[in-house]
Amino acid sequence: MSRADKIRRDAEIAKANANEFEKKANQLQIIADIETEREQSAKKKEQAAHDRLRDASTARIVAIDHTKCINGRSKDIEDWTEAIEERQKRLEEEKNRCKRLIKHGSGKKVAEGLYC
Repeated sequence: MSRADKIRRDAEIAKANANEFEKKANQLQIIADIETEREQSAKKKEQAAHDRLRDASTARIVAIDHTKCINGRSKDIEDWTEAIEERQKRLEEEKNRCKRLIKHGSGKKVAEGLYC
């Protein structure tokens, strides 16, 4: 075999090797692209999980605030109810006192508004 034939054969082998390397490089590029997509998908899922966690935390804070507000209003209503009941009790006592005064002959003073 002549030197030129050897060079041609080596060139064909190199070309075949280059084609194989190119195929392998393409395969590796595809694998790298798939891995990149997986990583990006994982990052998106992680971000979505963080967003849901943040939303849940915000909803919890809002719920706590609403509960505090409702409890505060309930306390206000209780206080108002107690105040109204106390006022009604005092008015009833005053009414009974006036009735006693009228019954015992102090009607003139009661009528003038000195006792009631």
